[in-house]
Amino acid sequence: MSVYQEAINELLEMSAGIEQAVMVRGASEVLAGTYGGGPAEAAAVEKARAVLEEARAAAREMERPPLTQLFVETRSGCLFIVAGDRDTWLAVTTGPDPTVGLILYDANTALRTALEKEAAAGDGESDTGEAADGQDGAAESATAEDADTPDADSGEEEEEDG
Repeated sequence: MSVYQEAINELLEMSAGIEQAVMVRGASEVLAGTYGGGPAEAAAVEKARAVLEEARAAAREMERPPLTQLFVETRSGCLFIVAGDRDTWLAVTTGPDPTVGLILYDANTALRTALEKEAAAGDGESDTGEAADGQDGAAESATAEDADTPDADSGEEEEEDG
């Protein structure tokens, strides 16, 4: 079993609310997943990639740091995407009302673990320098609600007496 499939299996054990998951490198190289291949997997990857690329473009347009995680909520369920090193990303779907923070944490952990095991196996260093866990402080998350939320920074700065 690949390190990627092991990470997906562990993710499913940690987060019972996850319905489907797929780990991808680049635009469409499926590393592991729950779909079992075929047209359903290809369609899921394409749709998730399109959402991720739109969110990345929006972040660039707003002059924000690169996204590391994304959450989209609909009436019928949710889509979570976490991005890591080597242009690798993990898309996860759930039913309605998941525990968002827990799903994001578990998905980030699964992706980071797979990438660490891949690196330990001698498959190379990170190409992108992006954090797989979103904990580096320079990266941002986006949620559907964030799209219309003004920046939390009030623009006020303390003045120094000089």
